[in-house]
Amino acid sequence: MNLIALALSALASQSYAQAEPFDVTVTTPLTQRMIVQKILGSRRIQLMAQRPGPCPVELVHGSRLILLSKEEGSPVGYADAEEIEATASGCRATARVVIHEANALITEGDEAAQENLREHTPLLPGRIDLQLRGSRRNSSRYKPLAYFGPFYGDGQVLDKGESLFDPFAFYQYGISDKFTLETLATANALGVLNGGFKYEALDASFVKITTGTLVGHVIEERDTYLRLQALLTIPSNSRIQSHTQVTYFFRPQNGLKNSLTDPQISVINEFIMNSWDRLLFGPTYNFELKSVGGFASLIFIWNHLHLSLGLQTQNFMKVNFSQRDAYTPTFGVWWRY
Repeated sequence: MNLIALALSALASQSYAQAEPFDVTVTTPLTQRMIVQKILGSRRIQLMAQRPGPCPVELVHGSRLILLSKEEGSPVGYADAEEIEATASGCRATARVVIHEANALITEGDEAAQENLREHTPLLPGRIDLQLRGSRRNSSRYKPLAYFGPFYGDGQVLDKGESLFDPFAFYQYGISDKFTLETLATANALGVLNGGFKYEALDASFVKITTGTLVGHVIEERDTYLRLQALLTIPSNSRIQSHTQVTYFFRPQNGLKNSLTDPQISVINEFIMNSWDRLLFGPTYNFELKSVGGFASLIFIWNHLHLSLGLQTQNFMKVNFSQRDAYTPTFGVWWRY
C-alpha cells in the first residue's frame, strides 16, 4: 500500500484528460487539414480551412479530428466537430476537445486532421493519454488492454457491444462501457461450468480500478470455486502505466478456514510502443509456494488480432525449465472485435 500511496502522490501534479464515449460516423480522411483559428474556452476551439472553398463532405457533426502541434506535427489531442458552416473565407467549424495530451498545449495555428480510426494511422504514436474508449468499431490498437494474455490475467473492461475471444481461455462481451461478462470457454467444454463479470469501479484522472468475479463448478468432482480479482491501474507517464493485480481463489466446500487457496499479487508494468504494441513485465509473489517470480511478454496488436510471446517464472532462483516454478515460455493469441 505504501508503493501505491507514493505513486498516487507522484501523479498528483499531472493531468490526464478522459475520453468520452463517441461513435465513429465518418472514416474518410479530410481532403485538406484545418487550422485552429481561435481558442473559445477550456474545451472548445474554432477551426478554419486553409484555403477558400466549400466544407468537405466528409466533415460532419461528430467527426473526430486529431489535433497536431504546429511545431512538431505530433498529436496533442482529439476534438469532435460540432457546428460547421461555409463562409466567404472558407469552411469554419467549432469543435469540442475530448482528449488532451498530458504534456502539451493546444494553441492557435495547430492543425486538425481526420483519419480512419478503424485502421492503423501513422499520425498516432502509442501513448496512454491518447487511448480511445467508447466505440467498438475503433481499432484495438488504440484501446486499453482488456486482457493481458492467458498466463497474466484479466485486464480492463470492453466497450459496449465489443467481444474478446481467446480459443484457449476467455470469451468476454461488453454489456456496457463499464460492465463486461466473461467465461472460460474451453473449461465449459471440459465439464467446468463457469461464468463471471468485471466492472469498472473507478475511472478517474490518475487511477482506474477494475473488479471481477468468476464462479466455476467441476461437474464430475462436485467442486466449486470462486475467483475474486481487483486491478488497480496507475499511469506513470505518457508511455508507462502499472497494473497492480490481486487475485484470490476460494473453495467453499473446504470449510471457511481452508477455503482460501493460492492468493497471488502481481504488478504488471505496461510500456506502449510507437506502433501501439505493448511490452508487459513485472514481479509476482505466490503465497502458496512462498516464492518471488516474474514475467516479460510482448503483445503484438493489429486492428483485431493480438499475439503474445513471453517468458515467466514463479521462482527466480530456479534456473531450469523442468519444474513447476521454473522458467516457462508463454504464448497467446486472441481476437477483439
